[in-house]
Amino acid sequence: MILSLYKALLAVIEVANLLLLISAALLSPVLRAFKRSPPRLKCVRNKTVLITGAGHGIGREMAIRFARHQAITVLFDLNEVLCWR
Repeated sequence: MILSLYKALLAVIEVANLLLLISAALLSPVLRAFKRSPPRLKCVRNKTVLITGAGHGIGREMAIRFARHQAITVLFDLNEVLCWR
């Protein structure tokens, strides 16, 4: 009796496993089709970039990052000294 229940349980587990594998194989291409790829970054090398508020905060970080990507940066801030740091 216990042996037949054990065999039945193993059969149910194998069928469930098979169903999971089939559903994963069918859903994988569908999910891949709807997955959004990250946007491609635009090349800014030798492009002119005007950054206002470049002396501090987000403007400063943007100026540093654009300069690292070899963009021609035009910096503006009300406090001129901060732009030259």
